[in-house]
Amino acid sequence: MGIAILLNMLTLLVSTAGLTERDLLPKRPQRRIAGVPVVNYDLTQSRPSGNGATVVWSEWLVFLKPGVTDEELVDVFTQGPCKSSLRGHPSKGGVPFVRALCDEKDLEVTLLGHTQRFAFIEPDAEVSLVPATPAPPPDWGTKQSASWGLDRIGVPDTRRTGKGVHIYILDTGIYTKHTDFEDRAIPTLDLTGGSVVECNGDPACALDGNGHGTHCAGTAGGRSYGVAKEATLHAVKVLTNEGSGQFSWTVAALDWIAVSGARPAVASLSLGGLGRLESMMTAVDVAVAAG
Repeated sequence: MGIAILLNMLTLLVSTAGLTERDLLPKRPQRRIAGVPVVNYDLTQSRPSGNGATVVWSEWLVFLKPGVTDEELVDVFTQGPCKSSLRGHPSKGGVPFVRALCDEKDLEVTLLGHTQRFAFIEPDAEVSLVPATPAPPPDWGTKQSASWGLDRIGVPDTRRTGKGVHIYILDTGIYTKHTDFEDRAIPTLDLTGGSVVECNGDPACALDGNGHGTHCAGTAGGRSYGVAKEATLHAVKVLTNEGSGQFSWTVAALDWIAVSGARPAVASLSLGGLGRLESMMTAVDVAVAAG
């Protein structure tokens, strides 16, 4: 089952397939690191250390409290042993986070003395695409089958085309040269290397090697059957060609859209993972607040 969240001018599609009501409830902090609450601690991993002991290792998403600046964030993670690979831009209205790569002990050392700056910690988690829905049965008729049921929301009869709207497709990328996009699809961002890469129009950037992202882009803004047939489509690759990735990539993409994205903006995410991640909820709230 999918949940569509429509707030302000930002739409986010978040999969909750296979989850129970209990899975969706907010999780209480299971422990603290340097006094900062940790949610979803069970997503961490244990691995051997150099001396034969076992350490708790993770790629941590550390979220700041309101009012903490970009400079303060950078200051903490340039002094401590944890290395940061992705970070948000809260001073500019972006997502207040940093992705830290280290074991639990080093994270504690990094955060000690700065507890008042941080809201919560959450281990990074794997995300994957939402599998394609099986094709409708033949008795739907040719038109209904081809449009995947979009006639049910009035697409064939609407006079609204989405012209001037920017739709950011956070997925496996987009094959932007597809004729159905009529040169309205733009390579924009690629995060599958673990950093934010701006495409600057490079057709090889954020290219879809899976098909899922192109399918989603066609549903959102393709000429033949799209909901917004004249909208500008932005390829934001947060899933590999195998259809997987890290939630931190999506959080960083939402930060970029909040700070640098064109408006009016819509974000489409046909992806998901297990449980209720506080980091994604926070990132969505920030992006919505940014318009």
